[in-house]
Amino acid sequence: MRVALACTGMGHVFRGYEASVSELYASLRGKVDVELYQGAGAGPGQTCATTISRYSRLYGAWPLTRVNAYNRYRNESLSFAIDFLRRFALRPADVLFTPDHCLAILFKRLRRFFPGRPKLIFSNGAPFENSFCERFQAVHQKSYQHFKAADSTLAQRSFFIPNGFDPRRLSRPDNFSVDDMRSRHRLPQSKYLILCLSAWDKTHKRVDWIIQEASQLEHDNFALVIAGQPGPDETKLKEMAHQLNVDCRFITLDQEEVPQLIWCADAMTLGSLSEGFPRSVGEAMGARMPVFVHPHENARWILGDDSPSLVDLTRRGQLADAIHRAESGNLDVGTMTERNYKRFIEKFSWDAVADKYVQMFKQVASGALPGPTKSELSGAA
Repeated sequence: MRVALACTGMGHVFRGYEASVSELYASLRGKVDVELYQGAGAGPGQTCATTISRYSRLYGAWPLTRVNAYNRYRNESLSFAIDFLRRFALRPADVLFTPDHCLAILFKRLRRFFPGRPKLIFSNGAPFENSFCERFQAVHQKSYQHFKAADSTLAQRSFFIPNGFDPRRLSRPDNFSVDDMRSRHRLPQSKYLILCLSAWDKTHKRVDWIIQEASQLEHDNFALVIAGQPGPDETKLKEMAHQLNVDCRFITLDQEEVPQLIWCADAMTLGSLSEGFPRSVGEAMGARMPVFVHPHENARWILGDDSPSLVDLTRRGQLADAIHRAESGNLDVGTMTERNYKRFIEKFSWDAVADKYVQMFKQVASGALPGPTKSELSGAA
């Protein structure tokens, strides 16, 4: 069995999509014959020529300035496909696994032209609604909520497997210097540092809500770091932080540096009200870092229904209060982080999930669907 992983953004976009596929590739090597196809940059996989990147200078020229972010991503995916499909035809695989829905739709239409009609697994990390996923032969669901809500037909073609993480990557070494890391990124040395690993976005990631909550904390004692991909809301978010007198830093860094940034923080948060599997939450759990997120269904599944990490982010002041209690010692941070870490090792370490991915690939390659059914959710939960 040979497996191909394809991720158009890898190498030039720093999101959970790319990090998840990169770590999946590393965990599969030695277990199956696997090839990685990435969109740009140096890395472990083959780089496919992306002729029209979402960051192409073409979009700086009128009227292309009016092309929205989604269409830029679509154009990037389709231009990536030109080189990818050529390479794939020269060395076809039994299974193609991709989180890029544009690439998945295109491959679904063309698969009959490839030797052996390779099977396709769409990895629903966004996550898209189940009505969208029904078009695919096999679906990898990271979202407990979406898998649970699937009708019987889709559930039989779905595999519920969460993100995997390497505990060693997230384990802080004894000789790590917080001061050096903060100095490298020009972060305040003496303040309680709140980290939000998130795109600079107001609509879904709700970074504006995080900034407003941070404004309720003492300016001299707290600082906020928004680490992620810039977006169209960048200027408005920076202006908001300035107007509210929040010590807020916006940075973008490579995935390799994410653990170090976590280790030099004091707490983490994420402002979104819904997510599939928020990678930053798993990273916080593995790094034994206190984390506060909204109690949507997937967060409750990841952290546990009664976790102190769950904070209502629709009510003003709740996040600020939780962070203040953590900083002042009125919240038992040690018990929280150890509980999260234990759950992380049992459910989300690669030792816990890698073989589940291998089994999914084998099952799809053999055509022996259905996959896991809803009756197995009790074991997944």
